[in-house]
Amino acid sequence: MVLLVDSSLLLVFVVGTFRRALVGHHKRTKEYTPEDYDLLKQLLTMDDVKILATPNVFTEVSDLLGYGAGKDGRELQKALGRLVTAVDEQYVESRRVSRHDSFPGLGIADTAMLLLLEAGHELLTVDFDLFQAAQSLGFRATNFNHLREAQLLE
Repeated sequence: MVLLVDSSLLLVFVVGTFRRALVGHHKRTKEYTPEDYDLLKQLLTMDDVKILATPNVFTEVSDLLGYGAGKDGRELQKALGRLVTAVDEQYVESRRVSRHDSFPGLGIADTAMLLLLEAGHELLTVDFDLFQAAQSLGFRATNFNHLREAQLLE
């Protein structure tokens, strides 16, 4: 299965891969826990999962990680670099993205992911608007928050 992962979740994955305990403490991952990282890691490292990202998503993750925030900032960017080299990346022309009906509400990065779903890929996101747009177009999408809630109920 080819899985498109949104920038928020890739951010959690990068931070947790760098240092699990930092999830929940990094300024951009405070709403997540180390257990959320564990669940995400379990999903993303399954044998049949191939992660696909866009340059737009990698740019968002890089910006959210921050630059030069001490040693961690540089090391987090290096961790992102390792992820970038390990996953597939597909470019969607911004001109094409901007003509899609969902663009005004979702923006470039999310609409580009929506367009890649046309190839039969699956989406993993925490963004309700993106999740809802994907489902309304008949694409396979999972809201990670639903998985988090299910895990809490176990």
